Amino acid sequence: MPILDDRFKLRGIIKAYVLHAAGVGESQVDEWIGELETSANPTVGLLAHPGQIDIRVTAKASSELEADAMIQEMVSQVHQRVGEAIFGSNQETLEQVVLTRLSLQGWKLSLVECGFGGAIFERLAKAGFSTGQSLNLAGSCQPGDLQQETLSFHRQQATDVTLGAGFYPGPIMQTLYLYLIMPNSTVEQHRSYGGPPQLGPAWAVQTALDFIRRNIS
Repeated sequence: MPILDDRFKLRGIIKAYVLHAAGVGESQVDEWIGELETSANPTVGLLAHPGQIDIRVTAKASSELEADAMIQEMVSQVHQRVGEAIFGSNQETLEQVVLTRLSLQGWKLSLVECGFGGAIFERLAKAGFSTGQSLNLAGSCQPGDLQQETLSFHRQQATDVTLGAGFYPGPIMQTLYLYLIMPNSTVEQHRSYGGPPQLGPAWAVQTALDFIRRNIS
């Protein structure tokens, strides 16, 4: 719009690029990239979601080519500081990344969920997950029971990878137990969440997906 450009002295473009990180808190990311957040152009800002931190890089430039160059230079610095916590960018989702990595390995995934109501399976299914099976444990299951159910389901389904995930809400802290069986190893992890209780389930699903991602990379 050249008339508006001349009248209001509008020049150039504003372009943004968003990196997605998981498995770390906002304060940790802020500590890693705090120096970059003081940049005037491009700017760097954080937006926290349950189980995910978005890092937004915004550049003002006279052309799209110049803006892209500025963004990529800053994105490179963010990658160096945040490392493997970054799982994707822009429209990319964590479930898409998980399914892509499984496909590259040629592995099939099965799930055993306790306290999720099938939410992990639903997230993966919306991204195209259709080759694995899911067992949704009813009632209350303790971590030890979950581990045994996961082992049993893994043998029954004869899949390459099986995730056992148990979510245990509490009055103050909410606890997540994760157990992952892979072709050559088995890993487990306990995580806790002390944020708003209503955000706990979303945090737990995102954390469970990130647990798969980090262990099959």
